[in-house]
Amino acid sequence: MAMRNSVRSPCPRPAKTAHHLREDEAARLSSAGAQALPCLTIENMEPVSFNPAQQHRLEALLQIVFESRGQAFDPAGRQADIRNIAEIYQRDGGDFWVLMSGDTLIATIALKIIDRAAGIGEIKRYFVLPDLQGQGIGAQLMDHAIAAARARQLRTLRLDTMKSAHAALSIFRKKGFYEIEKYNANEVAEIFMEKTL
Repeated sequence: MAMRNSVRSPCPRPAKTAHHLREDEAARLSSAGAQALPCLTIENMEPVSFNPAQQHRLEALLQIVFESRGQAFDPAGRQADIRNIAEIYQRDGGDFWVLMSGDTLIATIALKIIDRAAGIGEIKRYFVLPDLQGQGIGAQLMDHAIAAARARQLRTLRLDTMKSAHAALSIFRKKGFYEIEKYNANEVAEIFMEKTL
């Protein structure tokens, strides 16, 4: 499912390259096989299903994302699902998509089936490389996941997030999510949302 809806102009901001990232971010992306990022035009990008060969690049992205939030990335503990994507997300009809720019993994989103009989899915692991936020990547990843949920005949999508996730919250509300009571055991999340498909 190609991300055909482009931003208003091909490069609304100066092109982000590995040289524009913080030095430590660039080093980590480079160590994960990243190359300089081209001028990002969303119409040329398409989310692809995660495959295990991308594990090192995925963890490099998430290390940067979590550190940008002042949090520890713990793939052996709290974020252990990241090392078991096929079983947790892909086995029961959900999926875990990554967005690549060349060899660089720049964004992710997952659809987890939480109640097949009731037609309920959950948006998980919604991340965009911090220096590339604000270019419409997150909004179009969300469109992709919503379309995938509809194609799987789900009736409801849920998600949880933090009060500090202002940009993500704005996207969620624009896409039709509204706040509900807590529906899971996530001890970190502060806001719980739902969308009827």
